[in-house]
Amino acid sequence: MKIAISTDKFQRSGGMERYVFDLVQGLIQKQITPSVFAMKISPEFSSLCPTYKIMQFPITQLRYGFFNLNLQKKLQKDQKLICVNLVDNADILICCGNHLGFLRATKRKPTLKDKMIIKRGICAYKTAKKIIAHSAKTANELQEFYKIDKNKIFTIYPPVDSANFYILSNEKRQELRKKFGFKDNENILLFPSANHNLKGLDLIIEVVQSIQKNLKNPIKIAVCGKKPANANDLIINLGFIKNMSEVYNAVDFTILASIYEVFGLVGVESVLCGTKTIFATTCGCTEIIKDSDGLFFDRNKPETLVNSLFLADKMKSQNTHKITNPKDYIAYNPELSYHIDRLLELID
Repeated sequence: MKIAISTDKFQRSGGMERYVFDLVQGLIQKQITPSVFAMKISPEFSSLCPTYKIMQFPITQLRYGFFNLNLQKKLQKDQKLICVNLVDNADILICCGNHLGFLRATKRKPTLKDKMIIKRGICAYKTAKKIIAHSAKTANELQEFYKIDKNKIFTIYPPVDSANFYILSNEKRQELRKKFGFKDNENILLFPSANHNLKGLDLIIEVVQSIQKNLKNPIKIAVCGKKPANANDLIINLGFIKNMSEVYNAVDFTILASIYEVFGLVGVESVLCGTKTIFATTCGCTEIIKDSDGLFFDRNKPETLVNSLFLADKMKSQNTHKITNPKDYIAYNPELSYHIDRLLELID
């Protein structure tokens, strides 16, 4: 089977780029080498499979339409198309979010660029043979906003390669805490983010500052991503980390207060590394992470985040904050091979 994958970027960046990398790796493990079409391709990734760069059109409003037209010309007739961006005639369109849902969540008025993206999305969803939604929340939004037939939509949660995310020994964890400069008495909350505002950093800082003096273990927020957060006494800027498994193991909890989060792969990665999550229920992954500790919160009710942080403080003090049985916390099979099998079943 010949498979083409269409994406905006084929390089190390956020969760979407990591998902595309996993798709390629998973297909190769099944003896299928895909071709990847993208606007940005890193030399590191181009060695994995055949890659084709489509020029990034300089006018932002027309960029995605230009990409779509050029992709359609370059595709071979016998190639099956899996796309994670808004292009037409996909055999499988992976929906990792939709623009109308994003605009409603962020309460933004649509710009010309937004309107062009929405128009492109309508066409892409209409012409796709099948659509995979990365969460039930997304599947519902596609039906609500775009009037897509529910029989065309399949909810399949994204994979995590358990070979890269797993629990380390307590001794190794202590070594990593020293490496990152974390103190034993500090409750380190990992904030993995490419967009601090969208992920709710301001809310987290505001709530932590309001309760810090009442906590047994002072909180530090370890920000992980290419963009540093504004420095204050709560923030530890880690920068961009390639080996995220080390950070997940070193911290005490992972936290997100996202305004809009289709899934949030970092939640599953964190759990697989034995680290519990303090997540807003706006994150799609809260659909499948079992919140037996009551750490999830409503970002529209800051008092619920206060309660979660006090619970986390108590767990840290009692040394009950780490997970020893991660797969009992995840209500789906996150293995990459299982995810690829599901895709191949749908594409035939």
